Amino acid sequence: MSTYRTIISKDEHTPPDYANVFQLVIQDYNLTFFYRPTAGNASVASYTLLQSQSEKLQADEWHLITVAVINKGLSYYIDGELMNTNVATLTGPIFDSGGGVRIGQKYGG
Repeated sequence: MSTYRTIISKDEHTPPDYANVFQLVIQDYNLTFFYRPTAGNASVASYTLLQSQSEKLQADEWHLITVAVINKGLSYYIDGELMNTNVATLTGPIFDSGGGVRIGQKYGG
């Protein structure tokens, strides 16, 4: 059974719902980027790593996974190596009215 792991996320500090601004999740070598565009509902951009790209990722090892959004193009990097440029196109700019960023599963560590 596989479970997803949050790599990084940002949530608003505005009650009552503390809306999610963006979240990067990994599950079974698949990266999923959840985000809220300035217009419209929450959206998702997913990227399935090719076998050749995921071979260097071993369980119980640390890796640097980065997502870059330029204009509306989404690119992924693993350990500083570009995996794919503009692998997905966002539906619009990310709506960000502020909030807290967390690295990992929860704010408490």
